[in-house]
Amino acid sequence: MFRLKPVPSLLTAFALLASVAACGADVDLAKTNFSRSTIPAADASGSSGGSGVPEGKPVDPAFAPDRLRKVDPCGVIDAESVAELGEAGAPTASGYDECSVTLRKDGKTSSIKVELGINMLLESKRLTKDVGGLKADQSVNQTFCDHKIMVQEGTYSLGVGVSLRTEAANRCDLSNKAGAAVINRIKSNPPQRNAESGVLAQVDTCTVLDQIALADVLTNVPSIFPWRLHQCSWRRTDGLSLKITLSVETNPKNAKGSLAPEEVKVDDSLTVYKKYSDTSHPRCEISWPYRTTEGTKAEVVQVEVTNVPNTAGYDACGKAIGVVKALKAKFPKT
Repeated sequence: MFRLKPVPSLLTAFALLASVAACGADVDLAKTNFSRSTIPAADASGSSGGSGVPEGKPVDPAFAPDRLRKVDPCGVIDAESVAELGEAGAPTASGYDECSVTLRKDGKTSSIKVELGINMLLESKRLTKDVGGLKADQSVNQTFCDHKIMVQEGTYSLGVGVSLRTEAANRCDLSNKAGAAVINRIKSNPPQRNAESGVLAQVDTCTVLDQIALADVLTNVPSIFPWRLHQCSWRRTDGLSLKITLSVETNPKNAKGSLAPEEVKVDDSLTVYKKYSDTSHPRCEISWPYRTTEGTKAEVVQVEVTNVPNTAGYDACGKAIGVVKALKAKFPKT
């Protein structure tokens, strides 16, 4: 559904990687086509210049980001592939893209976890293994063996992570076997997530905002840097940046203690939660609990604006709230 094109320099990609790591009407979003155009990067003043956005090429159409967002991560785990580790419990989802299953046998506990759409920028240089016919990176110690399997190549690289926690001596053989089963399920009619698992799970954060909303924050819109399946950043060469993240996490309104965000009532229909800091430069993080889920969890829309150039009179929190309002107008009403 959404495709990404020309590539920034590797140094730019790593710089953006570091910054990311540190840091309406009823509409079927899965069937909505948001417009995309190739946008030049912006220089320090916000004027045009530079290259476009990272490019990704799925190794198989089944692994395209828009298709992976529809997959139920719990549905692709095949506990039978590691049956020798014991009886499998019920799968437990975490966020939009992760699921784990615990296995027990003879008083010992093992677990398998699957993550869809992990970033593979660093692992792409260490693909020495084969899992289900695809290149993979392997990490192992005395208690685990993990495989990160490349499913989309290019500057916007994505993978499927399979982590096996067990003391079994053949842990890497089992992790490889489990990973191959996951890959085969994704390629052959994988179980699809339902709405209850995440209304916003299928949204492409890189295309959901129109150019007017982006330009209000960044003047002329710089290059896009997608991260995994549910995060996207825009960063000017002077450091002024916008980041949008969709997740399932603890509802910010339930946060307690000194690190709890400040509640801000924008209007009668919108309350958000603000974290602001200006230690080295102004940074504002606005969290909007879009929809409550189980217990204290919620689908959370997080918008972060960072004013690295310390532009005088620039209201980072006001800009971030403006983005939340623009997103609210596009998302289905709850």
